[in-house]
This record gives sequence, C-alpha cells and structure tokens, in this order.
Amino acid sequence: MKYFLKVLLLLTAGMVTAQVPKVGQTGKTEIACWNVEWFGSTQFGPTNETLQYNNIRMVLQNSDIDIWGLEEVSNPNTFFALMNELPQYGYVLASYSQTQKTALIWKKSLFRRVTSGLILNQYANEFASGRLPFEVRLVSDSLPKLDTLIVIVLHLKANVGTDAEKLQSYYDRKAAGSLLKQYMDQNMSGRKVAVIGDWNDRLTTSIYKDSITPFKSILTAQSDYFFTTLARNQNGETTVASYANSFIDHIMINKTLNQTYEAGSARVFPLNNYITDYANTTSDHYPVYSFFNFNPGVGVKEINEDEVLNVFPNPAADLLHLTAVTDESIAEANLLSTIGTATSLTVQQGTAQLDRNELCAGIYVLQVEFSNGQKAVRKIVLR
Repeated sequence: MKYFLKVLLLLTAGMVTAQVPKVGQTGKTEIACWNVEWFGSTQFGPTNETLQYNNIRMVLQNSDIDIWGLEEVSNPNTFFALMNELPQYGYVLASYSQTQKTALIWKKSLFRRVTSGLILNQYANEFASGRLPFEVRLVSDSLPKLDTLIVIVLHLKANVGTDAEKLQSYYDRKAAGSLLKQYMDQNMSGRKVAVIGDWNDRLTTSIYKDSITPFKSILTAQSDYFFTTLARNQNGETTVASYANSFIDHIMINKTLNQTYEAGSARVFPLNNYITDYANTTSDHYPVYSFFNFNPGVGVKEINEDEVLNVFPNPAADLLHLTAVTDESIAEANLLSTIGTATSLTVQQGTAQLDRNELCAGIYVLQVEFSNGQKAVRKIVLR
C-alpha cells in the first residue's frame, strides 16, 4: 500500500508517465537540439528545479542521441552537475555574458573536441544583443567517413515585446540568417557543417505577422544549404509546446554534410507523450533530431561499386581515370580527406587532373554521382 501511494504521488507531481524511448541507432549518428527553458534558473522557467533537472537528465540518458545542442542553459553549476551524471558525454558551454547560454554535448566514444568559440562577434546586436553563434569543431577517430564535424549552436532573438520590438526582432533574425550564410560561404566550403538550435522563427512564413521568412537567403541557396526540418515545418508541426504551427527549432546543414544525411529522418521528439505536464515541468520546446550515416557506401544505390565505376590507377599520382560501366555520365566527383575537407574534381572525357598543391599524399574517399542520381564510393590512395 505504501509503495502504491509513493508511485501515485510521483506521477501526480509530474514525473514520467511512460519510458522516454531510445532514439540512437547503431551505425548512425544523431544530431539534435533542444531549448531547455531557463535550465537551472530559480527565477524563470519551470518552478520545480529538481523535477526539471531529473527530466532533462532522463531524456538525455534514455534517448542515447550522439550530439545535442542545448539552449537556455541558465546556471553553469547546474549544467556541470548534470554532465557529471552523464559521463558518456563530453561538453562545452558558451562563454558570452547573457544568462541563457548555449552548449554542445557529444558522445565521447565517437568524438573529441578540437576547438570551440563564439563567431561573428562584431554583430552582437543582430544575435539577440550578444547571444552569439557558438561554433564547436569535433573530430572522430571511429567514424570512417566523418573526421571533422563543425556544429554551430544558435539561439536567435525571440518574438516578444511591443509590436515595434517584435518587428526589430524580425529584422535581427533576418540579418542573423544572412550573416550566417555569408560566414559559411566564406569559411566553410568543403567542410561538414550543421547549424542547430532555437532559430525563433519558421521556415515557411515568419511568426511575425506571417511575413516572409527571415531565413529566405539560406532557403533560396538550395544547392549549398538544406534545412532537414523544412518538411516538418511545411507539414504544420510545432516545436513549441503551448502553440500550434510554431516550428522554430531547426537543423540546417551544408552541401557537404548533406551527402551523409538520411533523407526524411528529421523528427520532432514529442516528449509530452512521456512526461506528465511536460510544458510546465520540463520545457516549453520540443527537441528536434536528424540521422546521418558516415559509413562509406551505406545508403547509396549501388550493390557492388565495381559494377558501376572503374577507377585507375590506385594508388594515383597526378591523374585519375574514372569510367562508368553503364551509359550514364559522371555529374559530380569529390575527394574527401581525413580532416574533413572536400575537393571537387573536374572530370573531362573520363579523366580528372589532381591538383597536388591542394592534395597531399594520403588516403581519400572518392564520391562520384552519376547523371541518374546513382552514387559510388571508393577509397583512393594518393602517392
């Protein structure tokens, strides 16, 4: 009887009503983001700090997701205590002065941090008066196709205040989107990049009076950038627990990382199905996540790559001869290095000239896409 009463009290106090499910899958890499609403603050957000802490810990533990970008981490000591209870994760917290900070956590068995820091520092006003983008560079010793991954965690200006303030916030988000695109255009060519977090606006139309989305400059650059969350937004889903059609948390990837994205895998994590009174006890945002496959040859169409592509010589020096076994022409060819950079190859009459000023001796992954969309992947050694 005492046991029954204890269980009843826990449930009515807002504890978990169902087991938060595992999301992580063997052989795939998951990237997620989650606004954890004033986590650690005793002044704002959920009033039961212990309950919020326990729920967040349980979600991170049970979901088994490889990489998380977090927003609104509002007490560093609380965050550090949480991470001490999740020793499988490495972590880093943004250093800007605002209380609501961003953070990145990652599976230590898969990644290690190389560098981290704030970017676009001269544009503090556009980024919520100083909530600057937080860039973290990870390397992997265990994922064969992914050696360097750059993750930028965002928390853009919210749509709050007077109408004039909301309008200014809209312009700030628009400027922030353009600045991010410019930064990536200039600095991230050939690298694998994900920009994740609370963008505080939709991709379809803006939450400010259904205006044009402030991220139009990124969305129209379709050959270079892709929001994995776009289709979910277009379906009318939401990432804000208290509002319908408020899809404001996003994962955006560049062209190079998009080559490893598992198409259609983006999801909203409906934690309200597993945690009682979720919006009041845990967060006013739902997480979003996407799957990536960093294993060469997995997820591409070919059954046997030698049946669709001949490559010689291998090892190679200055030239690569690429021959399609079928009648299809080669639409695109890239060499991926072990430090995560990609070099585009120009293939003329089946031959690609290798620029040895850019390409050092070593092992590379050759990715070839044919005119029919079929792909082939080969390991190449340059002498």
